[in-house]
Amino acid sequence: MRLYYADFLWYRYRYDCFRLYAVTALNEVRIISLVTIALPFVCGLLTAELFSFFPFLTILLFLLFLRFYLCSQNGQRSKTAVVIVFGIGFIFSYTPSLPVGADDLDLLVDRGPMKIVARVNQPPLHSPDRITLQIKAESYFQDGQNRPVRGLFRVTIMKPATQIEYGDLLEMDIILHPPRQFGNPGVFQSADYLKRQGLSATASLPDERRIRKIGEGGNWFLKEIYRYRDEIRKKTLADISAPTGPILLAMVLGESGYLTDPIRDVFTDSGTNHILSISGSHLAMVSFFVFGFLRFMLLRLPTSVLLRGSLLKIPSQWAALVTAIAVTFYTLLAGGQVATLRSLTMILAYLLALWIGRSVNILRSISLAAMMSLIVQPRAIFDISFQLSYLAVIFIVLVSEWWNRIYPKKEPVVGGYNRITQAILPLLIASFGATLGTAPLTLYYFHQFSWVGWIANVVLIPYTGFVVLPLWFVSAMASPFSSHFPLSGWNEAIGSFYFTMTSFFASFPGADIHFSSPHLLLVILFLVIMATLLMTKTSLRLVFAAVAIFFILFLGMGRLRPAPKSLQVTFLDVGQGDGAFIEFPGGQTMLVDAGSGMPFDVGKAAIIPFLWERKIGTIDDLIGTHPQMDHIGGVGSIIKKFTVKNLFTNGMNSPRLFYQTFLKTAADAGLTPRGINGTDPPIERGGCKVVFLNPIASVAPNEKDMNNHSIVFRLSCPSLSDSSFLFTGDIEKKAIDALLGGEQGAGLRSDILKVPHHGGKGSLDDRFLNHVSPKIAIFSVGERNRYGHPHPMVVMAYKQIGAKIYRTDQDGAITVTLNRGEGFSLRSFREGKMKKVRFDRPIFMQEIENLKKGIVRIH
Repeated sequence: MRLYYADFLWYRYRYDCFRLYAVTALNEVRIISLVTIALPFVCGLLTAELFSFFPFLTILLFLLFLRFYLCSQNGQRSKTAVVIVFGIGFIFSYTPSLPVGADDLDLLVDRGPMKIVARVNQPPLHSPDRITLQIKAESYFQDGQNRPVRGLFRVTIMKPATQIEYGDLLEMDIILHPPRQFGNPGVFQSADYLKRQGLSATASLPDERRIRKIGEGGNWFLKEIYRYRDEIRKKTLADISAPTGPILLAMVLGESGYLTDPIRDVFTDSGTNHILSISGSHLAMVSFFVFGFLRFMLLRLPTSVLLRGSLLKIPSQWAALVTAIAVTFYTLLAGGQVATLRSLTMILAYLLALWIGRSVNILRSISLAAMMSLIVQPRAIFDISFQLSYLAVIFIVLVSEWWNRIYPKKEPVVGGYNRITQAILPLLIASFGATLGTAPLTLYYFHQFSWVGWIANVVLIPYTGFVVLPLWFVSAMASPFSSHFPLSGWNEAIGSFYFTMTSFFASFPGADIHFSSPHLLLVILFLVIMATLLMTKTSLRLVFAAVAIFFILFLGMGRLRPAPKSLQVTFLDVGQGDGAFIEFPGGQTMLVDAGSGMPFDVGKAAIIPFLWERKIGTIDDLIGTHPQMDHIGGVGSIIKKFTVKNLFTNGMNSPRLFYQTFLKTAADAGLTPRGINGTDPPIERGGCKVVFLNPIASVAPNEKDMNNHSIVFRLSCPSLSDSSFLFTGDIEKKAIDALLGGEQGAGLRSDILKVPHHGGKGSLDDRFLNHVSPKIAIFSVGERNRYGHPHPMVVMAYKQIGAKIYRTDQDGAITVTLNRGEGFSLRSFREGKMKKVRFDRPIFMQEIENLKKGIVRIH
């Protein structure tokens, strides 16, 4: 044994000498580190985006930077390399914008019905009543010929009966549309997000009759993994009841389609919503658990086996290799989504450093992962998932290293209390670092800051990593050998306790509080200053003071709302429906309708973020013009999230589920709907007057004629301007005749008209147009709606009387402001957005216009 051990020491000595020589040589030839490469590359990508909007300003700033940078004391070789990498990043940013070829899928968007052959290139995402497929187009039929096409699109199929899986070749009769998003300030721009994922179009099918499976394919290994994934999904749903089953599916497989809105709200309010999507934290927990377990087991192997293995690699290196295989398998099992693959790249870069025996530098690993991701997909830098993932890890590292600098590690202190402290402190530091790096962006994109999340993550992430995930993995590995999901009772108990803890944190006072998004420049300034402070030996007091100052600015500016002196009316983009928000002089508010609520809650997706952006906490008056889904369906979400003082309806009832749900939600909030009609006295708010004109009190309500019983009112502010608004709901010819024939007809004259019934032909009446004589006609319609609204004849009629046409499907939200003595001004959401400079037009004037818009807010 002694001789064997001596041989081992000799071989190990030679191996260590060779490794030391190789590492030293590598360090000598390395000119700049990965961090120094990644930073100018990222700056090049960002500068290219800035150049698209502000070319002259970008060139000026770049020349100033070069002037100071080239005069610095750094080595000339390093400077040259940095400038070259910066230029490469700048050029790479424009690669996704290269001209499309003749076979590009973009050319088929909005071309009407067509037959397309395409392959499913991701595992389907399931919901109770639908599946969503990511499809890679291969060919399409035109003029009797099969033509090649390339590009990705997304298809949603309602109530599918047959099994569709990864690799299937499908023939579909569909209509491709560009991704759709709501054009309201403060609303997450989902279409832009999908385009950055490489998706050119979306399509929807009511059933699977227009889709046929004509072949199979795909990578056989991925196909088996995804079949295994689907088997686990089915067994989990069958054996673990809600809400635990859907939560576990979202947490460990990325199947979030079974989560209900109340479940999502609990996780959002507790600041742990990131746990419901497969992210870097999941992969880190899996890696930590597998690596620790393997290293523990390897170190307990017989001495002879351990010594033989150590001739090549030490136990930590073998553990790193197996961990890399395990975490890659889990990433694929979780669906292999783009954001998850980016996180996997970070983990693998770290494990690679362990495997090759390099000193592990987390920032270097992050830099390598970022470079690899951005080279493949340069536009990923503008994705919220990319930004949050990397900022979280970077700030965890910065905060940890900063803490170790100001409080150097000492000899471990014996004692139960001190051991607990030493175990909890790294979790607190990591949670603080992740919160510090991601909270400003969470505020910017989602209007939320969850202070309780810092505490909740300290408890729930270890519980997830050491209890939930290990038990689930054991069950998943045993699943092929059982007709049921193994240990389902244990999984349900542990998952249920997890949800109970999450609900506990979500119930904390002030957990569910939202703000207007801060200015992007303020967010960037905060991140730069905090990173600078953390990279030095800044005192604890100074760092916390800086954090406190910035968050007072963030949260204070996001909640304080000065009383407006003007009247502002915003006609919101709610798809095919109605929604308008009125801000009176002095600060009182009124919401008129809130779009649809089923199956997609427009109130939650399109109106609530807008209200947060406007710093609204209380709605003084909420009017539901009539009990139809596209008008009142989204009201329930508004009542749950905001304080509503007065609720008005047209007095009609409806047995339909959405309306009964609305009544229950109102009752739970202590609200009693008040029915109003044309004889009710006007409402006065901030010197403005709301005069009700319809429903006609003498006409009995009729459920079959619900549109004609819509609330109609005229809004005017005599103290500000002579201009006025007319809100018309869904009235048609019968109600129009009644209005024109009664006393109300004399009061119809208005400058801004919300066109009746979304511009349907049944609401067109020449006498009505002449009575109102609007200068502005606003159509609240959904893009490509099935009703054909607005009817071309109606649009033409309004144009013929000289009205200027605005449409929410084309212009987004339309805001009309009445200022004292100035008449009215109008601005649409899409007019207010910065536009990329076109070089076939005067560049300077376009840049000035962008600067004006950017001063208000950078979107």
